[in-house]
Amino acid sequence: MLKILVTATLFFQVAAASADPVTAAICLDVLERHGVSLDGCDALATDTGDNSLSQSQIESNIFFPEGGSRLDDAAVAQISLLASVLETQLMRNACIRLVGHTDVSGPAEINKATGLARANAVAAALRGKITSPARIESVHSEGEDNVLPNIHPRDVLQRRVAIWARQC
Repeated sequence: MLKILVTATLFFQVAAASADPVTAAICLDVLERHGVSLDGCDALATDTGDNSLSQSQIESNIFFPEGGSRLDDAAVAQISLLASVLETQLMRNACIRLVGHTDVSGPAEINKATGLARANAVAAALRGKITSPARIESVHSEGEDNVLPNIHPRDVLQRRVAIWARQC
């Protein structure tokens, strides 16, 4: 009975405090602090213990295992590979959207800024390697929103820049 009361109280406190939907960060925070799961949290990314990425996820993200926005050697190598793929005949007319992401550690506004710094770092490195830098159409951040499914929201794998390509 107490768990139901705590869950209901927390749900209404979260709903009253914000017009935004419940996020993975809120779910994780309430679970860690109070040991209860809010309604709607089951549909959000939670730790399944899997923590493995598909090949597609690996290829379509630049990861930042150290945090911050500094590109490590693996990221630089992946950006070089991406640039060579973008210069092939098949991808020569592709436009790119870069979306920065973070784990859910820290305040949302700082995570949004960190995600943008990461996306800008990838954009700067990529612009120097492709013949038409204007093909990078969009660089923005989703911060801690839209975490990778099946990966814990605080996992270092959430620190990334997603690469989206479309026909220009």
